[in-house]
Amino acid sequence: MLPDAGPVPTCESPPTIATGASEGHPEPLASSPSEARAGRLSSLPDDPSGLLRWAVGDFVLANDRVALAIEDVGVSDEMNPYGGHPIGIAAVREGALTDPADFSEISFTLYLTSVATESVTVLNDGSDGNAAVVRATGPLVPLGFLDFLAVVIPSEIAGLDVAIDYSLAPGAEHVDVHLRLANQTASDALIRQPFLFAFQQNRMPKYAPGFGFDVPIGSDMPWAAFVEDGATSYAFEPSDGELSIFIEQANLLGLLQPRFLSEGCATTDVHLGQIHIGGPGLDGLIAARARTLGQPRHAISGTVTQSDGAPAVGAVVHATSAAGYLTRATTDASGAFVLHVAEPEVTLNAFRRGDAVSDPMNISAPASDLSLSLGASGTLEVTVVDAADQPLPARVQLIPVDGDAYQPPAAWGEPPVTRGRTDVRYQTVGSVTMRVPSEPHRLVVSHGFETEIAVVDVNVPDGGTVAETVRLERVFETPGVMCGDFHMHTNRSFDAEDDVQLKVRAAAAEDLEIPVRSDHEWVGSFEPTIAQLGLTDALYGIGSLELTTFTYGHVGVFPLDADPTARNSGAIDWVDRDPPTVFGDAHSRVGVHGRAEVMINHPRDATQLLGYFNAANFDPSTGMVGRPDLWFEDFVFLEVFNDSDFDSNADGTVRDWFSLLSHGHLTFAVGSSDSHEVSFRGVGYPRTCIELGVDTAAELRPLGAGLVRDRMLEGRSTIVGGVYVEPVARGAVGPGGTVTGAMARESIDVRVRAAPWVNVDRLRVYVNGALAETLTVDASTEDPLDAAVRFDAAIELSLERDAFVVLVADGEGTLEPIHPGRRPFGVSNPIFFER
Repeated sequence: MLPDAGPVPTCESPPTIATGASEGHPEPLASSPSEARAGRLSSLPDDPSGLLRWAVGDFVLANDRVALAIEDVGVSDEMNPYGGHPIGIAAVREGALTDPADFSEISFTLYLTSVATESVTVLNDGSDGNAAVVRATGPLVPLGFLDFLAVVIPSEIAGLDVAIDYSLAPGAEHVDVHLRLANQTASDALIRQPFLFAFQQNRMPKYAPGFGFDVPIGSDMPWAAFVEDGATSYAFEPSDGELSIFIEQANLLGLLQPRFLSEGCATTDVHLGQIHIGGPGLDGLIAARARTLGQPRHAISGTVTQSDGAPAVGAVVHATSAAGYLTRATTDASGAFVLHVAEPEVTLNAFRRGDAVSDPMNISAPASDLSLSLGASGTLEVTVVDAADQPLPARVQLIPVDGDAYQPPAAWGEPPVTRGRTDVRYQTVGSVTMRVPSEPHRLVVSHGFETEIAVVDVNVPDGGTVAETVRLERVFETPGVMCGDFHMHTNRSFDAEDDVQLKVRAAAAEDLEIPVRSDHEWVGSFEPTIAQLGLTDALYGIGSLELTTFTYGHVGVFPLDADPTARNSGAIDWVDRDPPTVFGDAHSRVGVHGRAEVMINHPRDATQLLGYFNAANFDPSTGMVGRPDLWFEDFVFLEVFNDSDFDSNADGTVRDWFSLLSHGHLTFAVGSSDSHEVSFRGVGYPRTCIELGVDTAAELRPLGAGLVRDRMLEGRSTIVGGVYVEPVARGAVGPGGTVTGAMARESIDVRVRAAPWVNVDRLRVYVNGALAETLTVDASTEDPLDAAVRFDAAIELSLERDAFVVLVADGEGTLEPIHPGRRPFGVSNPIFFER
């Protein structure tokens, strides 16, 4: 029933929905094999990832096998702000929750509306031996963050009160999900688009039978799963019909369920389907589903060995058939595996990163005592030190000499590695040990842009071990300057893969001194992890947030302090609020480091979903906006360079930046990686390097993030994509500064530096946004005594009026093999001249 013109007939006796007990069973985790219980959690499972959102007082359905947690009523974290939805799954062993999944968020919706939960209660605590039931009730309200879908999906339904019932029977390995609709109008309501919306697959990749882990949008499937290797996983199976992927946007997965009818003036019970719970990983989940449905499965077992005969610990055995991808299992400490299939004829492949893939094995199930061997491989031990032979954090890459590394089919769901690489590691101290296929490889070791790289050819014999010690020489120093990446995501973000430790290790390896954690809709900092990894001398993390609207773009907010008592640790609500109000709210936040600032992230995008300047209709030719109601004046920071260089933005964000400056809006450029997965976007390209007067994280930490913010507000920064541009005007005025009493002829002393592996061949001078001069950078401009100095000379300027000057240095080619596909460049923030 969708909103329409005219009055809606009412009911003489509108139906109601009952609620249950507020507490439930006092010991919900102590079920015997003949029981299932429902009650409130008094203890929580271990949380090694730090991502779980279960809380004492939330509700749990548990028997002696599995558990499903339901969030209590109240404000909820993540995107759906209402409680009453599943918040976690786990196995149950001896009365304790074990192997919890890194569960993110799922919501059952009707069109774009969700239950605005007003109560969560226990309908049956299970003490009678029957199924335990938890009920969440409330009216339907639109989910504001889904407004961008309103053009294709209606956004609200009138006249329905709803309950979602979660039911777990004794001995069951699934939870039944029922929707109870009290239609308070006299009109029947055909619900054409019930959805399961999931922000899940960054932590638990999606799987569908036949497709495996490569499920195209628009696909129909009988059920869909979300899988975590080594932990509990789950699947949703509709009770009648199939699921289809209606939308997939930035990890928001909308699964369309079968339609149903809600009769007028009546209460309708709809069995939406079952949440199957099992593990560990995919095979354990599939086996649990098969037991529920009484479907026989054939066991396949065996061992996987390395080419030298040693057990291949942590190898993954993938099973496929003519029907497509089936299942997978990971080998244990002895190399053993067990998996289960329904098909009689199966093909097995064993894979482990760093080893050559096994030959395929065709078998008839059931089968046991199988033996698979990975291809010819050996062991490489790499130690990285600096010029003083001290351990140095570094990125270690293995690149085949002949062609790209083997990449498993997408259906297998193996984690990606940077394009063409056999392996990439981010080591922080000491050495790293890697498996390498026995074929010629190139070992590439690096530590940011100020250090020379090392390239070593290696060919590890089958079953052999090769040790390499690599010494990296620092090419130049940047005293008083420290570099940061102000846009880095972890898997706390709903669309990012990397865990927090990987991001911190990557920052250390890339010599990125100020990593800024900017998760979507969640305030966080890398500081606790930096301390945990013993990197406080190398890294200083700043708390931040990427305020992620789904209607008018994204903005970074920093510095921010996390508030664990607030929703999403202090994220800023944007639903049904305009940008001046929302960004103003962000701008007014004050913490231990003082006031927060906003940075307009990736201001240009094909849609207003990601691009604020698109939403506000900013016109760079006039400096005006077509939507003044959306315009926020008080921003200084603009992410001009998002995983990109100057020329690729010349007609976009660079033009916007120059327009703002030309029309009197003081704006300083920021360069960031927007790294979601280091396999696709490494951290620190580009980076923003700030004149701070200190050189180490240990020196900066007592001064705090406020110093970083203030120096950036003064424009005392440059953007570095491998090239450092260091301009100084009359009176020792640098970027962000102003030369007063400027004359018609002025000059700027410009030094351009880069490591030998970075190409630089030109320097451009922009005056008031227009190209004024292009200078060649070659052997004739280099300093013969300092290989890092590519240009060091005074540049003459002709100024007819007040002006701002921006310097850009770059080179042809890319930053291979360090940043594949990225061009070398450097950009100064403007120096101002007042006549």
